[in-house]
Amino acid sequence: MVEAIKRLLRTPTPIEMLQRQLSDAERARVEALAEREYMEHAVAMLDARIQRIRGELQGGAA
Repeated sequence: MVEAIKRLLRTPTPIEMLQRQLSDAERARVEALAEREYMEHAVAMLDARIQRIRGELQGGAA
């Protein structure tokens, strides 16, 4: 139990720090890719909406 606490509280090695940074960067990339996918769909939806509204305006629909 004491050893487990010591392991948690010790200063990480440079290699461990780099591994953590890599893991954090990979996780952030996955989140950014998911956000990009969401935004691409949002833009497509808004483009379709704009096209529909312009069509209604040109057709004289109220």
